[in-house]
Amino acid sequence: MHNRLLALPLVAGAAALALTGCATSSASGDASGDGTVRVVASTNVYGSIVEAIGGDHVSVTSILDDPSQDPHSFESSAKTQLAVSKADLLIENGGGYDDFMTTLADASSTKADTINVVKLSGLDKGGDAEFNEHVFYS
Repeated sequence: MHNRLLALPLVAGAAALALTGCATSSASGDASGDGTVRVVASTNVYGSIVEAIGGDHVSVTSILDDPSQDPHSFESSAKTQLAVSKADLLIENGGGYDDFMTTLADASSTKADTINVVKLSGLDKGGDAEFNEHVFYS
């Protein structure tokens, strides 16, 4: 239970650290050219967290922005692939929830840092039948 309460602050903290690192390198030549960190999040849940932390210093694209969208049947578009290729930071849920993020990142050969929330949270104990890949509910 205690680990679940720490998941959101861990994600927020990691995103803040990653954004700080990106902002430092961005000043000398980021993808946007204006010092704004380009972030692509697999869902609007994570996109909203980044927007709340980064404010005007981030430009966020949330790939799945409708709660009724099924991440397992998601099909990317050229626009989505382009956003991933130009991103400074990628945020994925991980745990099999949004495997399309790995596919998009691999196809674009992006150099963006990636935050995998499942790995960061420590909630997946490997083979645990009780593990719920929807860590954003934690």
